[in-house]
Amino acid sequence: MTTYNDTGVTNGQRYYYRVSAVNGIGEGELSEEASATPQGVPSAPLNLAAMGGEGYVVLTWEAPADDGGSPIIGYKIYRGMESGNEVLLTRVGDVTTYNDTGVTNGQRYYYRVSAVNGIGEGELSEEASATPLGVPPAPADTSTSGGMSILPLLAAIAVAIVVFVLIVLFSRWRKSHTPRGRGSLEGESWGMSIEE
Repeated sequence: MTTYNDTGVTNGQRYYYRVSAVNGIGEGELSEEASATPQGVPSAPLNLAAMGGEGYVVLTWEAPADDGGSPIIGYKIYRGMESGNEVLLTRVGDVTTYNDTGVTNGQRYYYRVSAVNGIGEGELSEEASATPLGVPPAPADTSTSGGMSILPLLAAIAVAIVVFVLIVLFSRWRKSHTPRGRGSLEGESWGMSIEE
């Protein structure tokens, strides 16, 4: 046999080799040196996070701890409307953020991301989810059709009612406390009539 598969290696680490032949007499000379660097697919991206906004979801993540011995050339983003049911949404370059604008406000979305190197696609990240939110509704209309605020108008009406009630009460009180008698507005003195 003139071949050997060394599986006790780490991707990205360079290894150097020599080979010697052995016969019944003993071991011969070593061969010339040869080296190689094993490569594999990347591990999963780290710390995937999703944040929803008005008509969008922003994704952020970190590069894999292990690139598989080959530089990362891009990422694949998976999306679904149910947990664990994500499908490929898009592929991006060697970046660690993505703004998903093809969403509907109020609908929850689930995401996973994988890294890609020269060997192929690596493992999927942990799942993250977010719900894009719409603009809050406008406050209730408190103005009249003419555009004037109705609150000052209501306050003025309330004050007028209070003043009117006070005038009526004062008028009744004054009548009940005015002495009976005769008099003149031309300066004559008032007189009281007392019956025995």
